[in-house]
Amino acid sequence: MSRRSPDAGPRPNLARLTARTLSGLGTKWLPFADAASEELPLGRLLRLALFQVSVGMALTLLVGTLNRVMIVELGVAALVVSAMEALPLLLAPFRALIGFRSDVHRSVFGWRRVP
Repeated sequence: MSRRSPDAGPRPNLARLTARTLSGLGTKWLPFADAASEELPLGRLLRLALFQVSVGMALTLLVGTLNRVMIVELGVAALVVSAMEALPLLLAPFRALIGFRSDVHRSVFGWRRVP
C-alpha cells in the first residue's frame, strides 16, 4: 500500500465525488434523484431508501418462510396464505390517509402534531 505524499494536494471529497457520479447516471437509473433539494440532499434520500430496501429484504425472507411452512407443512390453502400476505399492500393507501389525518387533526386541547 503506498503512502500519500504531503504535497499531493487535498483528497477529493467522497460526498462530492459520489454526488457527481450519481448525478451523471440520470433519472433512468435513479428516478427519485429529482426529488433531492437543499433541505433533503441526495445522500440523505439514499439513506432513507436504503432503510426501505432492508425492510423489503427482511419481508422477502419472512414471506418465503411463511409460504413454505403454511402451505406445505400445515396444509393451509394457498389462496388464504396469499390473501394474508396481500393485506398490508392493500391497506397501504389507507395508512397514508390515516397518517395525514393524524397530522392535521386538532385535539380537544387545541394541540396538533408538529414535526
